Amino acid sequence: MTTYIALLRGINVAGKHRVPMKDLRSLMEGQGYRKVTTYIQSGNLVFQAPPSSTLRADLETLIQQHFGFEVPVWIAEPSELQRIHDACPFQEPEKQQSYFTFPSQPLSTAAVTLAATFERPMEQVMITAACIYSYFEQGYGRSKMNNTFWETKLGVDCTTRNYRTVCKLLALASQD
Repeated sequence: MTTYIALLRGINVAGKHRVPMKDLRSLMEGQGYRKVTTYIQSGNLVFQAPPSSTLRADLETLIQQHFGFEVPVWIAEPSELQRIHDACPFQEPEKQQSYFTFPSQPLSTAAVTLAATFERPMEQVMITAACIYSYFEQGYGRSKMNNTFWETKLGVDCTTRNYRTVCKLLALASQD
């Protein structure tokens, strides 16, 4: 069995796409996933499963069949998330307030180049194929460069987590 971290996009936000974490854990365990742990209500999972190239699609299908709506899923092994975490370009204290936007597929060189052209005052962004790192002096809620912005500009599903959540998921994944 391999440990994975999965991030579900756009669930339990403003009463839409409701996915109770207890139900999700039970559903996954019923399908043979092991050591399923959730973190807060925004769709953060750590679990074990046999290695599979269709794991993401399998999880998306399972959620759609059970809950009745599509949920894009970002999935990686802890070592991949650790590499992304370690590459965060910000220094303290900005790092503690930074955000990680994960595209559903690696960004092409052209997309990375395009994304690098978007600038806003009081906002710092660094883009790689695996992650868009952001720091907003006035907070994420006031930024126009949010998850929807990146999805629209890059044409790919994305999901965003703050630095604390990324750290917590890595800690949970290391508790095997």
